[in-house]
Amino acid sequence: MINNQILFIIFATLFSKGVSQFCTYDSYSYIEEDIVTCYGLSEDITDLESLLENITFKTSKFQLKVENCNLPNITEGYFPSNVTLLNLNNCKTTDIDKSPFENLTLLEELNLESNELSNLTDDVFQNLSALNTLNLRYNNLSDLSINTFEGLKNLEYLFLDNNDIESMDLELFYPIKALNYLYLDHNNISVLQQDVFQHLHSLMVLSLSHNNLHILDEGAFNGLYTLESLYLDNNHLENLPKKLFAHLSFLTYLDLSANNLTLKETSFEGLKRLLVLYLQNNNISVIQPLSFVNVPSLTMLVLSNNNIKHLSSGTFLGLIKLRRLYLDNNLIETIDGNSFQGLPAVEILYLEDNALGDCLNNDTFTGLTALEVLHLENNNLTCLSPGIFDYNPLSTVAPPTTTCIPNAKKAQSGSILSFFQLQPSQIECSFNENSTIVSTDYVSNTTKYSSLISTNNHTENDMILQHLRPS
Repeated sequence: MINNQILFIIFATLFSKGVSQFCTYDSYSYIEEDIVTCYGLSEDITDLESLLENITFKTSKFQLKVENCNLPNITEGYFPSNVTLLNLNNCKTTDIDKSPFENLTLLEELNLESNELSNLTDDVFQNLSALNTLNLRYNNLSDLSINTFEGLKNLEYLFLDNNDIESMDLELFYPIKALNYLYLDHNNISVLQQDVFQHLHSLMVLSLSHNNLHILDEGAFNGLYTLESLYLDNNHLENLPKKLFAHLSFLTYLDLSANNLTLKETSFEGLKRLLVLYLQNNNISVIQPLSFVNVPSLTMLVLSNNNIKHLSSGTFLGLIKLRRLYLDNNLIETIDGNSFQGLPAVEILYLEDNALGDCLNNDTFTGLTALEVLHLENNNLTCLSPGIFDYNPLSTVAPPTTTCIPNAKKAQSGSILSFFQLQPSQIECSFNENSTIVSTDYVSNTTKYSSLISTNNHTENDMILQHLRPS
């Protein structure tokens, strides 16, 4: 429960500068440390001592947050030695020195986000041996020397995103071997050289999205033995070296979306534990057989918004644990029989917004023995072959008690039922005036199927449907 009052407020006005400076002191029962927030600090931090000297603290440690400040140079003065969290974000800071941080041996979190730092003094953080989190987001950092992170032996979280970093020295991360999370998004990195992350044996998350990456050396991820999540989306990658992921045996999440990639059989070698793979918005036009043979644990595969025109038999062989497959917004015109063979666990299949035309053959969905939801909206389909779902044990649905009858206008024009959505105790129909086949053979063995979604296939009465999308 929060104390219902601020225990102390100090006002100290610097009349010569016309700036009101004050600190507020809060104590919370659910936080073991006091929290002090100071406002209006200007030019330097030398006034901080006088602002804090009249506060009577309840705890031996406290968190210090500086708001609405103007501190271009944090080079003189000092911060209290018993601070565990120091927030200096958005203070217009361009230069910092290690002197103000010398005594902060208890500091666990340092926030320098949204300042104007373009470089960092060597060893500036050297004495911050207890630091767990360092936030340098939204600055102008471009060059980081090999001594930048010296002394940060317990650092676990490092935020360097939204800077101007172009390259990284091979020894840059040597002092921070305990790092678990590294964020380098929104920089200007174009090349990842071999062994650049070689010292980060404890890293679990690495984010490099929204950079300018063109080239990944085959050994770029050497040393990342515990990595679980890797973000490489929104770059300019065209090829993946054969052994790029060979040592990432614990990787479960890989985002390669919004690049210019094509696929090879060796693209994902070594990723035996990978669960989620994002490949949408690339330049993929052909999926070679066995492209995914190295990712047998995959549960979600996203191939949306590519240039795929055809699916061949055996395309997805090996993906026996896959549950969701996204092929929407491609150019798919034809699907060979048995294209989905070897996908016994797929529950949801997205094929909407393609160029599928005419009839789908009765072996189109062979192998999808667990399929529950099928999306076929916005194609050019005119009919479905009889028995098309005989190979799918469709979901326990009681036989419909009513029959879908075309309305009089449609019946007169010779229109017949061609698409349907099956749900427990319910059938919804839409009609297609170009259809040539209608038969109870469509659903003769529909004992497990949940829903077929096929709006906007030249139909006039489209179904209203709810779509499941990847988060």
